[in-house]
Amino acid sequence: MLGYTILSVKAPGGGDEDAKRIKALVKVPTGEEPNIDNNHERAKYMRRRLEGLKRYAELVAVVEKWERSA
Repeated sequence: MLGYTILSVKAPGGGDEDAKRIKALVKVPTGEEPNIDNNHERAKYMRRRLEGLKRYAELVAVVEKWERSA
């Protein structure tokens, strides 16, 4: 299982800066940075990173339930 994010050369600072932002965004919840291809065109997520990100997606329903009950 793989996932990808396309890096944008139109992002502020260009593709290199977009790669840095994506790495930081993924590292916070998963503890690991995604692999960035040599051309800085996309970030690649392997199964363990996707599984780590899914844990947070599962929390959405719980948090929404808490909000409705408050």
